[in-house]
Amino acid sequence: MKQSLAARFLFRAVVLAFLVYAMLLTWWTPFTGDSFMHSVFGADHRLAFQPVLERCWWSYMHWNPRLGEFLAIFTATAGKWLFLALNPCVLLSLALMMFFLARGRRVNSGNWRDVLLFTVGALLLLTSSSRPGITMFWLSGGTNYAWSAAIWLGFLCLYRSLWAGTSRIRDTPFSWLWIGGMAFAAGMTNENQIPASLGMLFVYWFYARCRGMVLPCWFFIGWGFHALGGAFLLLAPGNAARLHSETAGGAAVLHSWGERFSAIPELVNAFYEFMPIPKILLAVAAAALILLTVEAGINVWRGKAGRRMCVSLLFILVAHAMAISFFVRVIPAWHAMFSATVLMMTGILGLYGVWMDAVRRRWLPFCVLLAAAGPALWVCSGYLDAFPRIHRQCEERKMFIRHELEQGKKNITVPPYDSVPLAPYVSVMWRMSSGDPDEFINRSVARYLGIESIRVAVPEP
Repeated sequence: MKQSLAARFLFRAVVLAFLVYAMLLTWWTPFTGDSFMHSVFGADHRLAFQPVLERCWWSYMHWNPRLGEFLAIFTATAGKWLFLALNPCVLLSLALMMFFLARGRRVNSGNWRDVLLFTVGALLLLTSSSRPGITMFWLSGGTNYAWSAAIWLGFLCLYRSLWAGTSRIRDTPFSWLWIGGMAFAAGMTNENQIPASLGMLFVYWFYARCRGMVLPCWFFIGWGFHALGGAFLLLAPGNAARLHSETAGGAAVLHSWGERFSAIPELVNAFYEFMPIPKILLAVAAAALILLTVEAGINVWRGKAGRRMCVSLLFILVAHAMAISFFVRVIPAWHAMFSATVLMMTGILGLYGVWMDAVRRRWLPFCVLLAAAGPALWVCSGYLDAFPRIHRQCEERKMFIRHELEQGKKNITVPPYDSVPLAPYVSVMWRMSSGDPDEFINRSVARYLGIESIRVAVPEP
């Protein structure tokens, strides 16, 4: 395959721009809300393993047993510097893994098609995943959703490379050890991800069995440890307490089957709420692939191209199932759709990869993807306008609070924020806007600061 020096340069420029952008938005997102609650009070922003482990154990037994919760406690205790250092790299790994799952291999930085597909995938991740301001750039949301999704997608990449024939993993005891550990960690990530990944592994096992393929031992070891990690999550005492609570992390608990089935349209609507660009891309890809089938015949999808298309369609189908699966128990806060939207966008990228390889007029998918990149860049520019305004107001409020603390005050009332016109589909979580000192966020902040109460001076209507 002919390599292009200009494509290599562009790929490196895109990666650098992605890291700088993610670092800026991570820095501008306030350390507030659940971030205060997750930190071990009194650790003075330093790593303190014993209280962190104690808090993680309490969370597993009483409230939230997910791996992301443990990561949130660790990073919030260390301080925002650790999150700022790691988060851009985690988000970049998400974009790279989306490409890997879509194509079955790593990005070829010298190939224009690969660079374009990766760029569009990265832009979709930054703009079309569920509530980016909450799920990627805010500490508590990033660790619980983006970091957990990265662990989960990394686990899926092991099996995607096996399906694509690009796997280099040797079937040795050392491989069994690290794959088992990674599989267990992926099983501890999120409730709606575990059935999805176990189901996809079953589909691959069934396909391999029908084709007479011999699967390596690590396939089954990873499968088993993933199920074990999922059992540790789903059967945890904290998970039972959370799911039976009427305030289960912002979720609305569903009691009857009538309520559950009537909630399905609301869940699907929440799934699609942040994906206007992917919806258009999916419609265009579906129409183009159907026309290509009519023109070239069904034989065009035999072999490698057909397998890649089936994997992409499987991702899209499973993403919808993940979104709908919440009807079993709760209607969650919409940012719980994060991993489902990422898998959905991965499936769409996979369809475009198939289209670019099969179509005669290579410029057609190029034009569609470039057109999609335009509005995504516009949304990114809106984030760059909104986040600094939020950051400035947060810094002013922190200076005000610091002054009040120096005066020895134990009950603090802070001025309200000015309204900030946010870009489309951006949300920053919980910037302390309530006048009630007993409200959850206010109590967390007061405990973190070591004072009796804090509230916002909400203006009278």
